[in-house]
Amino acid sequence: MPLARRKKVLITKDDESLQEADPDTPVYYIKQTGEIFKDYSSFSSRMSFYGLKIFQCETSGKGNLTFFEALESEKTEARVLDARFPEPLKAAVLRSVQWQVVGRLDHLVEAVYERFKDRYFEGERVFVDFGLSSAEDDSKETPGKGRYSVQIASVASPSKSVSTNGKRKASQMENGDDESIVPHDIYGDLKQPVAEVNALDDPKGYTYNVQLVEEGPNGTFSVVEPETHGDLRLGNTTMDVHCDLISRDRLAFSKSILKRFIRECVDRDAAVASPWIVKADIASKYNINQNMPEEVRRGVDAMKRLESDKRKKIIESKETTTVSPSKRPKRTKPAPTEEEKAAKVKEEEAAKAKRERDEVARQALTGCKRAVARWPIEDLDVSITEKEKSSGKPLVRPIPHRISEFPAPDSFEPLLMAWNFITTYGHAFNVSPFPLDVLEAALHHDTPEPCFLIDCLHTGIISSCRSVSAAITKNQVGVTSLVNEYNDEMETDDTVGLQQLVQSLTAFGSGWEKKAVNHETWCNALVSILKEHATVQTMPTMRPVLSHLLFQPGQDEANPESTTGWVSARPRERYYSLAFDLKISILAFLCDLSATGKAVHNAMETCETSITEMRKEKLELKKEQKRLADQLTTLTAERRKAMNGAKKGKKKTAEVESTADATPPESVLSDHESDELVVAAVADLSMDTAPSEAA
Repeated sequence: MPLARRKKVLITKDDESLQEADPDTPVYYIKQTGEIFKDYSSFSSRMSFYGLKIFQCETSGKGNLTFFEALESEKTEARVLDARFPEPLKAAVLRSVQWQVVGRLDHLVEAVYERFKDRYFEGERVFVDFGLSSAEDDSKETPGKGRYSVQIASVASPSKSVSTNGKRKASQMENGDDESIVPHDIYGDLKQPVAEVNALDDPKGYTYNVQLVEEGPNGTFSVVEPETHGDLRLGNTTMDVHCDLISRDRLAFSKSILKRFIRECVDRDAAVASPWIVKADIASKYNINQNMPEEVRRGVDAMKRLESDKRKKIIESKETTTVSPSKRPKRTKPAPTEEEKAAKVKEEEAAKAKRERDEVARQALTGCKRAVARWPIEDLDVSITEKEKSSGKPLVRPIPHRISEFPAPDSFEPLLMAWNFITTYGHAFNVSPFPLDVLEAALHHDTPEPCFLIDCLHTGIISSCRSVSAAITKNQVGVTSLVNEYNDEMETDDTVGLQQLVQSLTAFGSGWEKKAVNHETWCNALVSILKEHATVQTMPTMRPVLSHLLFQPGQDEANPESTTGWVSARPRERYYSLAFDLKISILAFLCDLSATGKAVHNAMETCETSITEMRKEKLELKKEQKRLADQLTTLTAERRKAMNGAKKGKKKTAEVESTADATPPESVLSDHESDELVVAAVADLSMDTAPSEAA
C-alpha cells in the first residue's frame, strides 16, 4: 500500500447505510481501491487527496507521486520482484521470518541473508563456478576454470541427522530414516548466532546434484539432453557439487532484493515487541503456519511486561525527584528602598532619553516625522494624520460607484490584463509604457485614419508570435473550430453565412511569419493567426471578428441606402470600425499567444539576470554600510574613553583648569554630539544606497 508521510494510506470503509440501500441507488466508485461513496462531495474530496503528489511507493521508495502512480509502481515492482526472486527460496525465507521479534527490518534482512547465502534448494537455478574454489584446482589436474548455468535437481543431506537448531525431530528419531529429513530445516530464532547454527547444521555438508541448463526464447531455460554424469568441464550434463562451488545471480538474491521481498510479504503492528507476520494471502499460498506458537507468545508478553516496567520506573523516578510547585516555599520579595526607587526612576529617564535619541536617528535616516506602517497595506487600514486633516483632506471615505461607466463592463478584466502584460514586457514588443486611459482611448478610435499606438502594439505583439507559429504544424484550427461549433446553427441575413465565411477564411493566404509585419500588413497577419491558432473556446468572439474583418455590407447601385448581402473587404479598412469589446478580445488573445513565444521568454530571462545582479550589488552596499557604521561606533567609543580618562586624571594647574572650563577640548565630544555624528554619517550612506535598493 502506498505511503503518505511515511504512513500507510488507509482505505475508506463503505458507508453502513449502503448495505441496506436500494440496489439501483447511484453511487461513486473508485476502481483502483474498491472504495464506494454515497455522495459526490466525498468522492471528489477523496480523488483530490489521491491526486496530490505526496505519496511514496512502499516497495521501491520512489516519492513525489500521486496515489495511483505509487500504486502502479508497487504493482510493477511486485511483478518484477516475483519473477526475479528464486521461487524455491520464497517459502524457506518466509518460514524463517514468520513470528520473528526483531526491531529493525535491516537487522531481519541481515540475519536471513547470513542464514541462506550458502544454502540452496531443489529446483533453484544457480551457477557452478569452478573459479570460486582454488583448492581443488591446485590439488588435482583439472581442465580449467569456468562458470556454468545449472539447476539443482536434488539435495542430499549430510550423513548425520539434520536437526532444528540442534534438536532432532521426534518423527525422524522414530523412523530412523535420513531420507525423510527436510534439507536446511533451520527455522528457529534468527537471534541465534550463525556460527552456532552452522555448527549444528553445516551447509558445506550438503551435496547438490546439478543439471546443466541452456537459455531458450523469451528468457526460458531448458535442461540439456542427454543426461551424462561427471565433471561439467569434460562435457557432462550432471554433477555432484558442494556449496563452495555454487553461487546465485546477484539480480536474484542480494540484500537489497531480499529486503524488498520481505517488505512486500510481511507486516508488523506498531506495538512494542510485535513480531513480523507474513501476510495472510501469501502465507496460505506457501502453506505457512498462521497461528502464533505458544513459546513465541510467552516471549512477546514477557518483553511487553519488561518494557512496561521500565517505563513505570522512569515515571516514578521523575515524580520522586521533581518537587511539586504547590510544595515550593513562597518567596517574599522585600519592599524596595528609597535608593532602589531613585535608581529605578533614573533608569526610566535614561530609557526615555534613549527612545528620543532613537527617534531622532530614525527621522534622520528616513526623513519622515512619523513611523510608516508596513507596506503594502490595506487601504482601509491607512490612517489620516493631523497634517492631512488640516490640509483639507476629506475625513469620510468616498463611496464606490455601483454602476460602471466603462462602455463594456464584461471586457474590463481582459483590457486590464492586456495592458498589464504589455507594460510589463513592453521592451520585448518595442513599446514604451503608457497609461491605461491612453489604451482605452486608442481602442475607441473608429475613424479610417490609422492610430499610431494601435499599429505599434499589434505590429510588435504579432512579430513576437513568429516563434509560436513556426513551432506548430499548419492546420487550420480556426476553420475546424468554426465548423464544429456553428454547423447546426440557423443562419440569418444579419450575419455572414458560415459557408461563405469558411470559404473566405480557407482561401486567405498563409505564411505570414515569413513576411515582414509592419503598420500596413499586420491586419492580414492577424487574420492568418486567428485561422491557425484561435478556437471558439479560446476566443468566443472569433466568428463576429472574422466576419467583420473579411466582409462588408454590399450596396445596391439603384438605392445606395439599402444593402445587398455581403461582399469581401480588406481587413485593414475594416479594423477601426470594429466594436470596442471585439478589439479588446483581439488584443487579449494576442497577449495570451505571445506569452509562449521566445521574445517574452528572453525578456523574462533578462529581467531575472538583472535582478540577480542588483541583489548582489545591494548586499555589497549593505556590507559597506555596516562596516562604516562599525567604524563610526568604534571611533565614538574611543573618544568617550578619552573624555572619561581626562576627568579621572590628576588636577591641573588653575590656569589650565580655567582654560579647560572656558573652552572644552575639541578632541573630546559629548554623548549627544557623538550620536549626532553617527546618525549623520549613516544617513549619508543610506542616501547613497537608496537608488540601488529601489532598483
